[in-house]
Amino acid sequence: MATMLDRAALRRRLEAAKTALVVGHIKPDGDCIGSVLALTEALRLRGVDADALIADDVAAKFYYLDGAAEIVATIPDKAYDTVLFMDLSTAERAGELPWPAVPIVNIDHHISNPGYADELYLDATAAAVGEILTELFLEWDWEITPTMAQALYTAIATDCGFFKYANTTEKTMRVAAALLARGADQAEVAQRTEELPPAALRVLPQIMATLTMEADGALSAITMDEAAMAAGGDYVDTYLELARNIEGVEVTLQFKYAEPEKTYVSFRSKTTVDVSALAAEFGGGGHIRAAGCTVWKSLADTISTVMPVAVAWTHHGRRH
Repeated sequence: MATMLDRAALRRRLEAAKTALVVGHIKPDGDCIGSVLALTEALRLRGVDADALIADDVAAKFYYLDGAAEIVATIPDKAYDTVLFMDLSTAERAGELPWPAVPIVNIDHHISNPGYADELYLDATAAAVGEILTELFLEWDWEITPTMAQALYTAIATDCGFFKYANTTEKTMRVAAALLARGADQAEVAQRTEELPPAALRVLPQIMATLTMEADGALSAITMDEAAMAAGGDYVDTYLELARNIEGVEVTLQFKYAEPEKTYVSFRSKTTVDVSALAAEFGGGGHIRAAGCTVWKSLADTISTVMPVAVAWTHHGRRH
């Protein structure tokens, strides 16, 4: 079980680092990428030899962030005294790499985090890891450059649906405003992360044709098969939001092809259902209103396995 770090202990760990590997999760989102980039730059400003690593492709839509195109996918051939797992609710999401034999420090905001790392700084009240970092940098009087501000604002805005989701708090708004004051360009973040190429729209009818409504209209589900993932895989959140925003829907599922016997499932809810607990039924986790899991079955078998459970959870949530 991880040793829980408070703010002072985390600061000591970071300020003691000489060489650091800052790691994000596979299938990286804006919070993952923005947090990895911001902490990497913050450490470099303090003289740390820091590298950013994500063992997966980084979507081109995030290349407006300084350093995004230089994030490595494999561990550089060098020694590290510190490894930092960012926005990683489980160890598996880091990817299967030969991690350096040093303690792993995990900075996270997922309520489902089981404490797998050697040391853990967890703030489940934060809308994003980017919110955690911003608050800490401000408290510690660490410099926040304009490029860091842009990365951190991206992290926060994308993880709270541009301040529309229930995880948005007064603190979220305050730290976002602090980033705007330090050079974040909110218009560029919105444009770059929300604009879609023609290919992503051309596949939309195919995806929405899979729309299923269950639980008396309280549950919606969409499916992205291999062809849909190839065409619109970088824009899965857009399709998920469309299904989530249907009137009367409380829970939304998105089934995504990964391999013939591997399927990703995303869960979203609005007010009553804890989808982190629902995802945990299938070995996943996340947040109360946003979670996910990997099911080692075909797309069709995953749907037939997960849907009845999700329908039952939705009915239960509606009753309570």
